[in-house]
Amino acid sequence: MGDPLVLCVDGSERLERAITDHLERRASELSLEFVSVAEARDRVGSSRQAGVVVGTPSDERGVDVVRQIRGLDSTVPIVYLADGDVLETVCALANGASDYVERAATIRWPATLLERLERLVSETAPGWSADQVAVRLREEVAALRADSVDGRRTPDRRFEAIFNNTYQFTGLLKPDGTVIEANETALSFGGLERSDVVGVPLWETPWFGTDDETRRVAREAIGRARAGEMYQTDVRIEGADRAASIDFSVRPITDDRGEVTTLVAEGHDVSELKAYERRLENQRDNLELLNQVVRHDIRNDLQLVQAYAGSLEPHVDEDGREALGVVLEAAEDAIDLTATARNLAAVMLEEESDTRSIPLEPTLDQQLEEVDSGYPDAVVTVEGSIPSVVVEGTDLLGAVFRNLLKNAIQHNDAPVPEVTVGSAVRDGRVEVRIADNGPGIRDAQKTEIFGEGEKGLESGGSGIGLYLVNTLVENYGGEVWVEDNEPRGAVFVVRLPIADSSR
Repeated sequence: MGDPLVLCVDGSERLERAITDHLERRASELSLEFVSVAEARDRVGSSRQAGVVVGTPSDERGVDVVRQIRGLDSTVPIVYLADGDVLETVCALANGASDYVERAATIRWPATLLERLERLVSETAPGWSADQVAVRLREEVAALRADSVDGRRTPDRRFEAIFNNTYQFTGLLKPDGTVIEANETALSFGGLERSDVVGVPLWETPWFGTDDETRRVAREAIGRARAGEMYQTDVRIEGADRAASIDFSVRPITDDRGEVTTLVAEGHDVSELKAYERRLENQRDNLELLNQVVRHDIRNDLQLVQAYAGSLEPHVDEDGREALGVVLEAAEDAIDLTATARNLAAVMLEEESDTRSIPLEPTLDQQLEEVDSGYPDAVVTVEGSIPSVVVEGTDLLGAVFRNLLKNAIQHNDAPVPEVTVGSAVRDGRVEVRIADNGPGIRDAQKTEIFGEGEKGLESGGSGIGLYLVNTLVENYGGEVWVEDNEPRGAVFVVRLPIADSSR
């Protein structure tokens, strides 16, 4: 008679290779054979096996396979390969697994699994009655569903190791919501002993029993899970020293007949995330207020300054004309700045950055016309024709070209600013090139001018206009960069994805 045979149900070639290599190097009292779920069911149902290892088969959930194997043979040792999911491991034990080992440890040290199997197989050797073995293998399930709730039971060491080795709040409940177990994390948070909560309905425990709404959530969760649903929501619970916002869920564990036997309650502490969301909401409100001030009050005052300063032109002498020109130019720049700030605030306040199809030609044409009329001393030339395509963008796409065109003129030191605009379609994207004859951009600044690597508006670039350009283009799934122009100046290149409808 050969070595006792253990069936291994797992879809990992890496695991199979590790165990096979180990068995070739070292003798073992066992032999392992990797089989499919269907083959494992057939063989366990028709003949005696020394043991079964259940991991992560490719076509079924491991916990379900454990339940099926246990239903076919009440005595066969079953070892569950855990992947780090505490709840799945607890479910496997509750549904008939005899023991568990971590998959990662098994791959690195296959002897871990083999030693565990050898121990379990030796315990089920002849001399034990079927009833005795069944009682031994069912101890875990009995512990989880124990009717004795006086707090004196000592939890199984294997169960304790899984249950308490986690930073999340975890509890096991009867289908009616009565607490069977609570892990150390949950107990420590509440400043509680196990006896304080075992045997108490979840909604009456110190965590949930502080107000009507929290109790209602706990009752609803139990009712839904008892009916076979997984329930999940955010709720605020009370601890010994602080309250916590948790991502709360209750999920059912069923037996082989599909009946709910145990509920698993879990809570992830998301207090810091909720606090961060509140800070963002406050910042959003403040930004909205600032945007209103910039959009209305400051802009209106600047336009008033511009209008009254312009009306003074006939009344100043030659000495005052230069000073008046500076005032008018500064007012115009400030008005442009408020427009850019308004657009930037609009981007920041967007809850979603979904793009839509925007026609490129009319959008760019409009900005060229406005710049041409606003800067009569500059020469703006369009090379060739603008492609008749639609691109991914939003209503603020025009602000991208407006800022780049104005930047090419306002920061130009040539006697006559010259701007040349060209565009072409390449590989499903369109490139718009805006070249000038200004001083150019030093290599060290070619990235910094867009605010990259800096903190947004605190960047050392040439203003929030280019920061806005970069933010918008990235939101559209595009790119923007700067190159050298010949013989002097800079070329700003915008590359945008063409919308599907225009390809």
